[in-house]
Amino acid sequence: MRTLIQVVEGLVDADADALLVAPVDGAGRFLNGGPAPLGGHNAQEISRLKLGLRTLAVYDDRGPVMVLDGWALVRQFGADLDLTGADLRGADLAKADLRGACLDGADLTGANLKRANAMAVTATRAVFDGADLRASNLRDVSLLECSFARADLSSVDFRGASVTRSGFLNADLTASFWEGTEPHDCFDFQRR
Repeated sequence: MRTLIQVVEGLVDADADALLVAPVDGAGRFLNGGPAPLGGHNAQEISRLKLGLRTLAVYDDRGPVMVLDGWALVRQFGADLDLTGADLRGADLAKADLRGACLDGADLTGANLKRANAMAVTATRAVFDGADLRASNLRDVSLLECSFARADLSSVDFRGASVTRSGFLNADLTASFWEGTEPHDCFDFQRR
């Protein structure tokens, strides 16, 4: 499993310990203070630094190296990516390739995951409240204690999934596929 830091290292062809990263707005101004060291941080630690994953400016000792769209990184390089604890609230991850990714503790509230390929994803205590997952591939996923309140799960393929103690309050499960899957100890689960 790869980390987001390893993806960035590969893109800038540098060791993360020599890089700084900072969230920037559309005009290139720093958000939440200045740059922070990139090395040694996973997606959860980046979120704790309030760097987010939306737009990141990467610096080395000579100055700016590049500006990255964090959501585009996840969309493009999401397969087998460790996104433990990532703050992906409102992220546009439509058609993302997330096969085999780890979303433990990730917050995807209001995220657009329409038509995403999330086959074999593992997620423990992840939040998908209000997320749009229409027509996504969630075959063979492992979901434990996740929340899907008000999520649009219509036409989602859950075949072969392991879904345990997860909540589906007011989720839209219209025409979703559950063959070979029986949710265990889930609440507010109503297939239509």
